[in-house]
Amino acid sequence: MIDMQLADNPITKILNKKLKLKNFENLSELVNKRDRLKNFQFNFEDLIVDITRQSLDEDVRNDLIELAKFANIKEKIQDLV
Repeated sequence: MIDMQLADNPITKILNKKLKLKNFENLSELVNKRDRLKNFQFNFEDLIVDITRQSLDEDVRNDLIELAKFANIKEKIQDLV
């Protein structure tokens, strides 16, 4: 796959458009959703990544996962190890 700048990635453009339409003003409502911890906290070996208090919903999270796949993040992490 050809390396591309994040700004040139088509998924980034879709994500930016969606974020402009989202209303994350009520963060407490967002962070108190039932499955928030399960969907926005990740473990990698002894590292815990907690993004439960970020202005993200399931839709945005899924787009970010697609962006990571498109950018071959797993392969790039393996290259660092």
